[in-house]
Amino acid sequence: MTQTNQVEETTDARALFPFAGPAFFSRLYQLYPASDYNSTFYQRQTWFGDYIINCPTYIMATNAVDRNTNSSAVFKLTFAAGSELHGATSTFLASNVTGFPSANNATLAQIMASYWISFATTYDPNPARVASAPFWPSYVSNGAGSAAVGESVGFDTLAVTYTTIAPAADPDVGAKCDFFYAHQYQVQN
Repeated sequence: MTQTNQVEETTDARALFPFAGPAFFSRLYQLYPASDYNSTFYQRQTWFGDYIINCPTYIMATNAVDRNTNSSAVFKLTFAAGSELHGATSTFLASNVTGFPSANNATLAQIMASYWISFATTYDPNPARVASAPFWPSYVSNGAGSAAVGESVGFDTLAVTYTTIAPAADPDVGAKCDFFYAHQYQVQN
């Protein structure tokens, strides 16, 4: 189906969200206003990407923090290097040839592999990381408070791009993902 206007977009989206009604779609379009996009295709691409990829990682990380006895052992990565496709980290983590020849950046591959090896052996990506690798904060890092006065979560991630590796706030924390999480019944299919 072509989607040249919001009515067509909503008609098509009802197939994805059969339990959603007018209130759901009204709020969806408030969070993803057409004026922010140059077409309904890009509008839908954005909310669909959030619904299917971005928001689930936020929801999984927050639930892991809430349900693990050691909430500081939860780590989240945003990876915008390599092919930028699903599984893009694989060429940076696994190689049967020394030096990661399939990765487009051997230094990044060494750093990423050291994080993974450290996490696999210690449940923390930091102790055995290579010296050039920045500290990877846990998801709860930088939250204000303490157990005595009420803890809060900092929602920290490690953000990896072609040129930088640095701690960053989780870009998925916000009203858009909270909307999808709050409407689990409507978005089930």
